[in-house]
Amino acid sequence: MVVERSFCRLLTMNRREFVIAAGALFGSLSLVSLATVSAQPAATGSVTAPTSQPIEGSSYTQADPKSAIYNYNVAMRGGDVEAMTALMHASTVEQRKAVQVMAVADGQIGLMLAAVDKKFGAVAAEQAAVAIGDRSNVQLAEAAVAVDGDNAQINFSAGGQSVRRVDGVWKLDVEPMVAKVDLDLLEVQLTKSSSLARVVKDELEAGLYPTAAAVVKRIEDANR
Repeated sequence: MVVERSFCRLLTMNRREFVIAAGALFGSLSLVSLATVSAQPAATGSVTAPTSQPIEGSSYTQADPKSAIYNYNVAMRGGDVEAMTALMHASTVEQRKAVQVMAVADGQIGLMLAAVDKKFGAVAAEQAAVAIGDRSNVQLAEAAVAVDGDNAQINFSAGGQSVRRVDGVWKLDVEPMVAKVDLDLLEVQLTKSSSLARVVKDELEAGLYPTAAAVVKRIEDANR
């Protein structure tokens, strides 16, 4: 489904509204932090031999398409831009630019979530993730998966994420997004989100939030 919206309108939206509107406008926008409005069918591809190596601290193996998002979330919590970049499939200059923009922004968000986790626990971090528009591991556990060769679609209750298996490793597929999104506008919106995350992290570490609910409210208020 395609909805008529202007790019200027996208710039005035908060992260979650941007995710929803961009998904409706571009159809197959595919990011961990920018999901499509409705799940898209997986593309047909060749089959690469998977690895069944278990992922420490989770119920997933590397053969599971969900491992792409789980591994990305782990890298986010460490602010590991290099690891996040390696977990996204990019084959053109435009795609690589998008990957860098997303990894840097998501790294800031991940560090904020790690700070929330450290102070208030995993449940609070999940709540903060939802508030800022990120895909939490709880949502990932509940998502359905449709696999077609080396391509898969992870379908959440609202939206979907395309992943691709490359040399036996599942990665986020950025190709559909780059084909239809203005990267400059995407960078502006992601910069807003990462700036908010950085400020919230600093405020949290300065002791400005007595409860997890206060952190979530701060994020939600900023996104109104």
